[in-house]
Order: sequence, then structure tokens, then C-alpha cells
Amino acid sequence: MNELSEICQCSESTISRIGTGQQQAIKAPVSDILLAVGCISPYAAYEEWSDYDSEQRSRYADARRRIDAGPATQAEVLDAILDGIHSRIYGE
Repeated sequence: MNELSEICQCSESTISRIGTGQQQAIKAPVSDILLAVGCISPYAAYEEWSDYDSEQRSRYADARRRIDAGPATQAEVLDAILDGIHSRIYGE
């Protein structure tokens, strides 16, 4: 949960409340990142992705690389995840 809270740039307690349904209102940047790393949107149902777990790990790695490169906004983290998805689909 610590890594997910770092990727989303929110507290672990926020992630916990979201996961248990205690917090239903989620700010757009956080929900966008959660949807992306959870392989919900964009979904991981492309033919090239034979392994859902592998794609999810790749999305975490995309986010981690961006965070490790230096200070990043939520939008920059999300862009890194989406760029990685695009690269895996189209090989660019």
C-alpha cells in the first residue's frame, strides 16, 4: 500500500479508505492513476498482453521510473503510465 500511496501522492490511510469503501469521493488525478495501475482503464485486454499481472507490474514500474527521476506531479506520473502502455501496444 505504501508504493500505491506514493504513486498516487496521497496518504496510505486515503488508499485504505478508498479500498474499503469508506471514502467514496476520490479526486480525479488519484482515481485516474488507480484505474491505470489497476489495469481497469485502459484495460489490459489487448492481445499483446498475455499476462495481466505482468502488465500491472509494468505499469507500476512506469510510475516508479518517473517518480525516481525526480519530483513529479500526479499528471506526470499518469502520463508516464500511459506512455508505457502506448509503447507496449505499439512498440514505440
